[in-house]
Amino acid sequence: MERRRHPRIPYELTVDVTSEDGVLIARVVDISEGGVFIATSEPLPIGSACQLDVDLGFRVVSVNGEVAWIKSDHAGQPGMGIRFCYASQSAREALRLFVALQVYEDEPLEVHRRPPRLSLWH
Repeated sequence: MERRRHPRIPYELTVDVTSEDGVLIARVVDISEGGVFIATSEPLPIGSACQLDVDLGFRVVSVNGEVAWIKSDHAGQPGMGIRFCYASQSAREALRLFVALQVYEDEPLEVHRRPPRLSLWH
């Protein structure tokens, strides 16, 4: 059983991953509030700092990240897991909202189900 702190959702788009080595144009496969899986045959080294601009449809979120792991075959493709290191609370909240809405839409509708509780203000 997979034990994750944040739910992961499939989400495909092309992103620029900027690091001290330059810019890598790569494909996001899935995303969560905590990070993202980038499909690439040229991963950055573990521990590398990077910056991503993620288009959520309603907003582009700029997040800093750190390469947490590298897989030669993750769901049939090589790539790297990037853990988000948020510079702004608004970026974290935008990603939290985006993921919650995607998870909610993918669940079957129940007559008495309450919508997910989204904490946008603390």
